[in-house]
Amino acid sequence: METAEVVIIGTGFAGASTAYHLVGRGVRDVLLLEREPVPGVHASGRNAALAFQVLSDAAEARLAVEGARFIATPPPGFAAVPLLQRTGSLLIAETGGLPQLQRAHEDAQRLGLAGELLGAEEVVRRVPALAGAPFAGAFWNPHDGVVDIHALLQGYLAGARAGGVRIAYERVVTGVRLAGG
Repeated sequence: METAEVVIIGTGFAGASTAYHLVGRGVRDVLLLEREPVPGVHASGRNAALAFQVLSDAAEARLAVEGARFIATPPPGFAAVPLLQRTGSLLIAETGGLPQLQRAHEDAQRLGLAGELLGAEEVVRRVPALAGAPFAGAFWNPHDGVVDIHALLQGYLAGARAGGVRIAYERVVTGVRLAGG
């Protein structure tokens, strides 16, 4: 029976990034289990690949900003290609949603992001396809973008392996026995 100090189930983003960061903190006996023949088969390999940093929950927004910073400037050798293409995002709202846009702008400023509140005319000037749509304004965040999710996942896995993580694919785990506390 194979043992490890830490066993992580799943080689998607949650498992791969956890393994990567554990070895970065000095944990060496880590086993990463995956029931599929390759990583990223399910949600991690099929997500929208969007990096949004201004969220309604302040704690989640701080995590999103830190994650985007990591993706925008990963450690040397983490990925062979740029991971984040900054395309920006546009959060639009009807009149009743304008106070929420103002809060989004204030949250962005607190997080160190330079966003911009836009009136409907300016939004239509920038995105003509929105002409005639029922909205009153928008919040523009130029820091958001699209992530190369496959390169990001491979970077986490390669870094984890380099730190000593063992990865076992196509294993059926019928029982897990936890030792210690």
